[in-house]
Amino acid sequence: MKHIYLRRVFNAVPGMVGQKFVYAHVDRDIKSREIKGALELLETAGVVIRVRQTGGSGLPLSASVHESIFKVLFLDVGLFHAVSGNYSETTRKQDFNAIFKGAVTEQFAGQEILANQSPYTKTELFYWGRKAKSSTAEIDYLIEKYGCIKALKISQAHFVNGNPIISLPFFAIESFLKKK
Repeated sequence: MKHIYLRRVFNAVPGMVGQKFVYAHVDRDIKSREIKGALELLETAGVVIRVRQTGGSGLPLSASVHESIFKVLFLDVGLFHAVSGNYSETTRKQDFNAIFKGAVTEQFAGQEILANQSPYTKTELFYWGRKAKSSTAEIDYLIEKYGCIKALKISQAHFVNGNPIISLPFFAIESFLKKK
């Protein structure tokens, strides 16, 4: 029976990338503890990555995590496309943010951040979101990068070294993260 829960969570993840994970959105007829167990198994296997909400008020970011509030990503954007079935739509669009309300871009950016973390540390992703009930304010990813006093906006736009925001095209994420 547990394989059914795994399959339901696995198939639900593409529709939840970029959004707060809600157990009831996977399947209202399955108890939350069963979905939680399946999600944890997929996470342990490295198929799904939890992006935890943090207050971002200091380092380490994990110190102010809200354990019950998180988002999820797949291992990679190819798996995201395979499960969601939207690859042909992605290849036709000029604006990746228009696909799945920005989920493809959030998946890609998260994947790049994960790929460029130190292999000697635990892989973790964090985001900031306003805790007020009606608020939708959010920063998709917070990175512990000492000495960095600028914000980073990742998009399809050209590189702009602004103050205090750097606009970085998707293809340059890896280079930026490797730079000390």
